[in-house]
Amino acid sequence: KIELPIIEETYVIYYIQCCRNRTILNIPNPGNTGATFFIEISNEAQASCNNSPRFKTFPPIVICADFPLNFDHSATDAEGDSLVYEFCPLLAGGGAGGGGGFPGGPAGCDSPTPEPRACPPPFNTLSSVSGFSYIDPLGSGVIALDRTTGLLTGHPRELGQYVVGICVKEYRGGKLIGSIHRDFQFNVTICEQAVHAKIKADSINGKEFLINYCGDNEISFTNESFSTEYISNYYWEFKPKNNPNTTEILTSIDRNAKISFDKPGLYEGVMIVNRNAIVCNDTAFIKLNIIPADIKADFTFEYDKCSTLPIKFNDLSFGKITPIKTYLWEFGNTSVSTVKSPSYLYEKPGEYAIKLTVTDGKLCKSTKTKNLSYFPSPALLDILPDKFRACVPANIFFNNLSIPIDSSYEVLWDFGDGSTAKSINANHVYTVPGLYTIKLSLKAPSGCITSESFPNFVRIQAGPDAEFDFTPEDPTSRNPTVQFSNQSSSAIEYTWDFGDNATSSMKNPVHAYRDTGYYQVRLTAKHENGCTDTVSQILRVGLYITYFLPNAFTPNNDGVNDIYAGAGAFIGMQDFEMNIFNRWGELIFSSKDPSDGWNGKKSNIGPVEPNGVYVCVVKYKNDHGEAMEVKGFATLIR
Repeated sequence: KIELPIIEETYVIYYIQCCRNRTILNIPNPGNTGATFFIEISNEAQASCNNSPRFKTFPPIVICADFPLNFDHSATDAEGDSLVYEFCPLLAGGGAGGGGGFPGGPAGCDSPTPEPRACPPPFNTLSSVSGFSYIDPLGSGVIALDRTTGLLTGHPRELGQYVVGICVKEYRGGKLIGSIHRDFQFNVTICEQAVHAKIKADSINGKEFLINYCGDNEISFTNESFSTEYISNYYWEFKPKNNPNTTEILTSIDRNAKISFDKPGLYEGVMIVNRNAIVCNDTAFIKLNIIPADIKADFTFEYDKCSTLPIKFNDLSFGKITPIKTYLWEFGNTSVSTVKSPSYLYEKPGEYAIKLTVTDGKLCKSTKTKNLSYFPSPALLDILPDKFRACVPANIFFNNLSIPIDSSYEVLWDFGDGSTAKSINANHVYTVPGLYTIKLSLKAPSGCITSESFPNFVRIQAGPDAEFDFTPEDPTSRNPTVQFSNQSSSAIEYTWDFGDNATSSMKNPVHAYRDTGYYQVRLTAKHENGCTDTVSQILRVGLYITYFLPNAFTPNNDGVNDIYAGAGAFIGMQDFEMNIFNRWGELIFSSKDPSDGWNGKKSNIGPVEPNGVYVCVVKYKNDHGEAMEVKGFATLIR
C-alpha cells in the first residue's frame, strides 16, 4: 500500500515486463519485445479520492477458430463515471533485445533489466506486421470493440497467437480524469464441435433422419440435440416432397416442435440449431412419411358386480383397408394379453384403466382406453389364525385371505366370545378357555355382502397362574440368602431362573446371591395340559449399612470415651451429615464424614462445652438412595 500526495499533475503508474512469446503473429520480432501496462490518475481524480475502473474479468486465453467470439470486456466504476473503450497501440517494455534509444545508456528501457529502473513516459509503441494494426489486431474486420459497452465480438478464423491492446478512459462531466491501458494475448485454435442436431427417428444415417408416422396429421417431434448449453435457438422447416417449390412451408422454433400437416404424404425438412450463426451450428435433414390411419381400436366388457369370476373383454376393433394383425391388452396393473378377446381375473379390487392397442402388423396402430371400477364381493371368505390351539391368555392373529378385498370394504369380525373388530386383519385376546366359532362378514363398495361362519375354529385351553413372593424383601450383602415362596395355581411343574445364571425346578427354592445388584427372577409354571405361564420380579441385593449413636461420652483426655461418634457399617453410605445442637438450638458440631466424631469442643476447637445433654441429628442415604435419619442425645460428662 502506497500513499501518494495530491499534486497538480497526473500520476502515471506503470509496469514493465519481459518478454513476449516468439510465436506471436501480429508484431515483428516478438521474442525481443517486452510489454508495458499503465494507469493514469489525474489531479481531479486525486482530489476526489476517485476509484479507478475495475475490469470484470480476464479475457479468455484460448478462443475457437470458426466460432463466434462474444466477450464482455467491460469494467465497473464505483462513482458511476462514464467509461469509453477503444483499441490502443501496443507498448514496448523490457525486452530481450536491449537498447531502444531511451535515456539511461545502452541498456535502455526496453532491455531485460531497464536502466534507469523507472523509465518515464512517453513509451515506445510497437509496429504491426503487414495485414495487422492495433485497430485490427487479428486482421481486417475480424474483431470489433463496442466503445460504450466494452463488448468484444468477432469471428476469428486464422489459427495463431495475437496481441490485443485495449484502453478504458474515464470521464466525469465530459472531462477525462483517468485511463487504463493493458494488452493480452489471444490464442486462436481448433475447437471440437460444440453442438449436434439430432432428433428421435425410426432410422438415422449420419445427418439424415427418417420418421414414419401413422395416424393424426399433428405430429410431435422429440429433439435430442446437444449440448444444450451452447444452443440458443431451434428452427424447423417442412415442405411436401412432391412439390418442393410450394410456398406452403411449415415451421416451428420450439425445441420439441408440434406441427399440423394438411394431409398424409412424404415431406422433407430440416431442423437447425443456432440458425444464422456463422459457426457453432448444425442441421438435421428429415424425411417424414405420414401414412393414413385406417384402423381403430375399440372394445367392451361386462361383469356381475357381486361376482369374482373372470371378466370377459370383447374386441370391437376394425380396419378400413388393412386387417388388424396384433392385439395388446393392458389391464391397468402389470398383466397383459395378446389374445383378441381375453378373460382376466383380478386379484385386488380397485379402479383400473384398461388399454387396448391394435396394429396392422407394420406401422399403423390405434389405442383405446376405458376405465373399470372393480369392487366385487368375494364368493368365498377365507381366514387363517396364527394359532388354532392356544393357552389363556391367548393372543391370536386372524389373517383375512379373502380375494378381492381392500380398505374400501366394510369388515366385521365376531370372535365368538362377544368381542368384534372391523379391520381387514385382526388380533384378539381370549381370556376364558373353550371352543370358539369365528364369523366374518364383508360388504363391498358395490353393496354386495358375503358372510361366512367357521364353527369351533379355535380351541383355548386353561393355563396355570404363575406367582411368587420372597423373603427378605431387601436382602443384603450380610444376609444374601433368599427364600422363594411359590404361589402359583393349576401347575404341576416349575422352572426358576434367579437372574444370575442359576436355576431350579423346586417348588419353593432357597437361593444365596454372591454379589450385590439387581436381579430379574423369573418363574415359569406348567399346567398338566402343557400350557405355561411366566411371571418375573426384580430383586435387589443391597449393601449392609447400619449406624448407631451412643448416649454419653467423657471428653477428659483419659483415652476412654473421649469422642462422641457413631458406629456401624458405613460402606455404601451416601450424603452423610451429622449435626449436634445445644439446648438453645445452637449448632455446636457438624461433619460430613461418618467416621468423624465430636470431642466436646465447639467445632472441635477451643474450650470444652459445659456438661449437659446435647441433641444429635444424623442424615444419610443408603445404597438404594433412600433417605435415612438417626436422632440421639449426647450427654457430655467430665
